[in-house]
Amino acid sequence: MEALEERDGEIAAVERVLGGGGGLLIEGPPGIGKTRLLGVARSVAGGRLVLSARGSELERDFPFAVVRQLLEPVVRDEQFAGAAALAQPVLRGVGGEQDAGSALHGLYWLTANLAAEQPLLVLVDDIHWADLASLRWLAYLAQRLDGLAVSLVAAARPAEAGEGQPVLDNLAHNPSVEVLEPRGLSAEAVRRAIASALGDPDPAFTTACARVTGGNPFLLGELLRELTTVAPSAANAPLVERQTSRTVSRSALARLRRLPASATALARAVVILGDGAEPALAAALAEIDAETASHAADALEEAAIVTSRGEGGRRLSFVHPLVRESVYAELSAGERARGHARAAELLTAAGADAERVAIHRHEGDPAGDPEAVRVLREAAASARRRGATEVALSHLRRALLEPPTPTDEVQVLRELGAVELQSAQYDAAAEHLAPAAATDPLVAAELGAALQLADRPEEAVTALSHAIDGLTDEQEELGLLLQATRGAASQGNRAAAALARRHGFRFGAPVDAPQTPGQRLFVAGLAYREAMSGSAEKGRELALRTLDLLDDPGPSVPAVYVTPLALMFSGALVEATREFTRLLDWARQHGSFLSFVQGSHLRAGAWWRRGNLAEAEADAENSSGHASFMLRPGALVQVEIRLIQEDVEAAERLWHDLGLEQDPMAGRASVGTRLVRARLRAATGRHEEALRELEASREMEDVWGIRTPAHSTWRSDAVRLLTTLDRLEEAQALAHEDVERARRFGDPRPLGIALRAAGLAAVKAGRASGSGASAGAGPGARGGAGAASAGAGPGARGRADGAASAGGGPGIDLLAESVATLRPSPARLELALSLLELGAAHRRAGRRTEARDPLKEAVDVAAECGATAVAAKAHDELVAAGARPRRDPIESRSRLTASEARVAKMAAEGMTNREIAQALFLTEKTIEVHLTNTYRKLDIRSRSQLPRVLAQG
Repeated sequence: MEALEERDGEIAAVERVLGGGGGLLIEGPPGIGKTRLLGVARSVAGGRLVLSARGSELERDFPFAVVRQLLEPVVRDEQFAGAAALAQPVLRGVGGEQDAGSALHGLYWLTANLAAEQPLLVLVDDIHWADLASLRWLAYLAQRLDGLAVSLVAAARPAEAGEGQPVLDNLAHNPSVEVLEPRGLSAEAVRRAIASALGDPDPAFTTACARVTGGNPFLLGELLRELTTVAPSAANAPLVERQTSRTVSRSALARLRRLPASATALARAVVILGDGAEPALAAALAEIDAETASHAADALEEAAIVTSRGEGGRRLSFVHPLVRESVYAELSAGERARGHARAAELLTAAGADAERVAIHRHEGDPAGDPEAVRVLREAAASARRRGATEVALSHLRRALLEPPTPTDEVQVLRELGAVELQSAQYDAAAEHLAPAAATDPLVAAELGAALQLADRPEEAVTALSHAIDGLTDEQEELGLLLQATRGAASQGNRAAAALARRHGFRFGAPVDAPQTPGQRLFVAGLAYREAMSGSAEKGRELALRTLDLLDDPGPSVPAVYVTPLALMFSGALVEATREFTRLLDWARQHGSFLSFVQGSHLRAGAWWRRGNLAEAEADAENSSGHASFMLRPGALVQVEIRLIQEDVEAAERLWHDLGLEQDPMAGRASVGTRLVRARLRAATGRHEEALRELEASREMEDVWGIRTPAHSTWRSDAVRLLTTLDRLEEAQALAHEDVERARRFGDPRPLGIALRAAGLAAVKAGRASGSGASAGAGPGARGGAGAASAGAGPGARGRADGAASAGGGPGIDLLAESVATLRPSPARLELALSLLELGAAHRRAGRRTEARDPLKEAVDVAAECGATAVAAKAHDELVAAGARPRRDPIESRSRLTASEARVAKMAAEGMTNREIAQALFLTEKTIEVHLTNTYRKLDIRSRSQLPRVLAQG
């Protein structure tokens, strides 16, 4: 059947995708004509560069098999530019170990580089048999087709993708991918096919053929081959009815049996080797000489069983998967296993790489062969380098079945556990790493990480402590690494933390000048503990001695996050931001999306403390759906920003959508989470609930040995709530404790916050005792400023209690000290809040002239921070104080979103759309959309105008 019958609609769909971009997934049973439609796509490709590949059952354990078929023949070295360099381990097998995210990122940008030179058509047949790594990449690419000169057309049998089925389903449900399901041929098309092959048929004969084959073009062709000597009469219709789904198998095998024995041997060899087999290798496996193999191949091709295809010489493949399956089904299990074992031997002797040999080792029977174990381990290592962790797992698990020698078994278990840890299979990783950790302390670090991530922290601490105890004094560097890992493992669980404290530190390090990574890890831990229980200045000094950790060992070791966190908690916010930025630069360089997201969320916390709301929100929005504990700071920041902007409904929605309500409030970091939950409760008027949340923080601090306001300023929030509830004696007592605690710590930010809360409490106490005149709200005021400080929650515009007494006094003095304390610090939002409260207190005390300067500054600083609600309050207070400001800060041009502002800033700095997209792990199309929106909102026409306009804003 040469003509493509009744496929006008399908051909139109192919042309539509090639004309407008996007993807097309052709789904249907074998023989329905999917491959023919791929051929149509190739024929109408026009000036596109065609990349084609075909999935194979045999190559599901070949790392990035489909990707390598697509890209290796066409990629040149210069196309590995920018982020595409991360694809080199996949395609060239060079470089260090790759993670899956980096591989996908690099391959996407390599494809983008190719498409920038020439539009691409990516064709993938039998995608249901694609290896999982390639399938993930195709789904990744499909999500980012918009804006790329790439069309993707793939063919699949439905529900036959095995473990890759969820990924294939994801591809099918992608909005940019059209799913096409070709139907069987109509009765008229079946009649024409019969007439062409057998002569004009009787309607009964046609009906029988249509019913038996379902109109499947390939099955119909095979049926007609089987009936080649049968007249298409009504009398022969029952003969057709007796045909079954094994028609193809019987037809192909019948043709094969009529050929010489050498042809059968060669066909069976091709079945073992897989489509695209080299004739010489197939001949060797079939145990026939080259000339005989050549004649056998000709005979198989003439019988429509095998075809020659491929560039660079003759390659042997079956004409259709159904024919291959028929031949394969004729082999017994033993014949298959022996064939694959022999293929492995031949490939090894020919110098084939371990990845190719390992495919056949998988299919052979376990036989305790050390060579099989060696090949499988080598192939697993290669798969890890390419970022194909699933393949590495498959190889190592097969190696265990061989089985290896007792000595090799420990090594295989270690390698398997390491890959399982990388693949987030934490319980399995812990099980397999344990035997090696018993004799190799270095493995204990991986075991500890696996147990920690499996939510088994006490076991992690025990395993790490046992390993530390087993070290010699000369193994100090390793001991320091294990101690740092143990410290990280104990942070989220009280019992684990107590257990770690009981074990203490066996190894120490020179505090003044740490030289090695292990020594710097130790000092970083001291810096963090100093921030929690000692002096901010000492914590900063210690943390600044450990900055080299981001270079060695780098962010791949979670303990290195301690350095920038210690800086942040010690008040070194500028330095912390810089270190988190270095971490993000590392993530971009290595294409590590997880590190990028983690670093973004942690940096969001630093930006928030500095009061830069746009940068904080942009960082926090980076993949905010992740639930990792490392990403909690960004989630909290998003809620905090909504609260300070008085969007309570959005804050509540985010709180629940980001899973924050499910926090067990058990770990050290949960002190901060509890504070934000209290602020949310207060913002919705549930003051007593909020106060109970804050009071519970004292117990948490005691449990975790927190003696400073580094993690949480909950006391200041509690002071404001107690003041609101007229529990003034409690408020003032707690305010005194809060201020003294902050003074001892020495970080201006929490001290300024504490002084502000204390000042507000003192003001209200003064009013309650009648020490001052009434403080009217003043004309035109939107509301009092007393609750406008970060954490008091919105609703502050409508509440005037606690601003200041008419007579001033200690309250105003404390507010003035708060301003003076915060002015030299990088905590700009807190400065704006204190300026607002000081100005409001002066105004309510009747000193309207004194009120104006702090209120004017509050407007400017709040606007600089992007805190529009705070700026609006300060503006209203300024009006009430008799000033005439130029304009209301919230009556301005449409504001850019956080993401738009970030992209605009990068563009203004001279970065291209591609560079911005690679830096933010986005697509160029997304960057174009952001910039288009930015130009519209700023009323400009090009990026060349951005530097001037942004400088004005």
